[in-house]
Amino acid sequence: MKLIFVLVLCSLFASHVHAESWWRYIAKIQSDRSRDRFTIEDWLFTKRRIRLMDKWLALNNSSKSIFEGSIEAQSWDYENETSSVGTTTTTEGLTGLGGEAQLFLSIFGIKGGYFDSADESHSAWRGSVNLRLFGTGLQNTNLTIGYGYAGRRELLSGLRQEFEYQYAEGQMTLYLLSWLGIEGVYRQYLTTDSALNSNGLRTEFSGNWVSGMAFIELGRLRLFGQTFVEKLEFTESAVVSERNREGLMFGLRGFF
Repeated sequence: MKLIFVLVLCSLFASHVHAESWWRYIAKIQSDRSRDRFTIEDWLFTKRRIRLMDKWLALNNSSKSIFEGSIEAQSWDYENETSSVGTTTTTEGLTGLGGEAQLFLSIFGIKGGYFDSADESHSAWRGSVNLRLFGTGLQNTNLTIGYGYAGRRELLSGLRQEFEYQYAEGQMTLYLLSWLGIEGVYRQYLTTDSALNSNGLRTEFSGNWVSGMAFIELGRLRLFGQTFVEKLEFTESAVVSERNREGLMFGLRGFF
């Protein structure tokens, strides 16, 4: 009788273990099916991840040439507003010609520019070293910063004065389409003094430049139009005068 009872218990225990194993097996199969199930959510997530990977590869493609540059010609049309001791004088219809060139080796570059206007006896030059923080090239969306040295000639109160100064700049280029984009530039001119003028005085100088560009590209050529504002401040013998140049610039830039 005891033997029969023991056999019954063993049988019940074995049945319980078998049933538990069976349900565990069923649960595992169900979990695997849920994990491997294809859903619209999974498809959208995978598609987005692939798109991000493609963008990363495009922005970090090292197969492109690390050497590149550009050169451009500019035509300026602007006005000059000068304020001093409560008096403001505005001269419109001023024109000038300018140019710019830049050369990059990977993310490091140099840039130079020149402008001259015979209409107001004004000229300026600049040169900088640059670092590209984002983007793979000049003809790609990029963010670049720079620090440089510049000089200019200004006519103040009938006296021609020369200034040399340092400046910092930031430039952002954004492509809206493969052939269409915009570009913004900001430059901050660090405060400096002029050389002694004919009156034996020095003039303190500071200012900034802000510009916005829209462009279209045809291969290695860029046609652009740019609006700009340059604000300058001069201080001589505690007398402050301000000079604002504002206008349009059109040009052609070639890449190599």
